[in-house]
Order: sequence, then C-alpha cells, then structure tokens
Amino acid sequence: YNGADPFGGPTRAPLDVVHVVEKLAELGAYALTLHADALLAHRIAVETAMAMVDVIRADELGRLAVCADDTCEGVVV
Repeated sequence: YNGADPFGGPTRAPLDVVHVVEKLAELGAYALTLHADALLAHRIAVETAMAMVDVIRADELGRLAVCADDTCEGVVV
C-alpha cells in the first residue's frame, strides 16, 4: 500500500505488508480488518485464478462443480 492521496499521487513509498503486520503485532495489535479491495483479498483472487488455470491445463475439469445450494450464485467449488 503506497498511501495514495485520492486527489493526487502516492504520498509515500510503498510499505512492505509483512513488516507492517509484524510491527502492528509488536505494538500490541491483536486483530486486523481486511476490506474487499485489500491486498490479501487481491492475492487470494490471483491465487484462485492461477489454481483454476492449473486445473484447466491439466484437463481435470471434472474436479470443478457449481455450488447447488439455493444461497449460492454461480460459486465454483
């Protein structure tokens, strides 16, 4: 995260996420709130997409299914 100003460019150099989390723990933080557009959420989306590509390349589409529960909306499992 580079501390971007919504009205301009970055306000500081990017921070190392691991260092930030370690520093928060050192200072006594015991919980974090992640938002949908947070770095971790982006990383999970990328890793999921890459795993899907691996399944497709391996021609193992039989491993995938669409959730059949009434509360699911096209969720691939």
